[in-house]
Amino acid sequence: MIPFCKDNFISKVGIIPWSPIARGVLTRPVDTSSENSRDKLDKTFKLLHLDELTDADKEIISRVEKLPKTQSKHGCCRYSLGY
Repeated sequence: MIPFCKDNFISKVGIIPWSPIARGVLTRPVDTSSENSRDKLDKTFKLLHLDELTDADKEIISRVEKLPKTQSKHGCCRYSLGY
C-alpha cells in the first residue's frame, strides 16, 4: 500500500501511521520486557521514547492490569485499544 500511495499521487490515497497499542507497550505488565530484536534495533521505537516509560505511563498500565480478570482471556490489549 505504501509504494502505491507514494507512486500514485493522482489517486489521492494517503497514509496515517497509527499504533494504538504502542507496539505492545500497552499490552503487557510494566515489569515485563519485550526481548524482541525489533525493539532493540528500531530507531522509531527509541525516537518516540517507547523504550522509556514515565511514572504516569507506568501508573496507567498498572491500572489497566487491575481491571476485571477478563484480561486473562483477552489480555491487556482490549483495554489498551479502548484507552
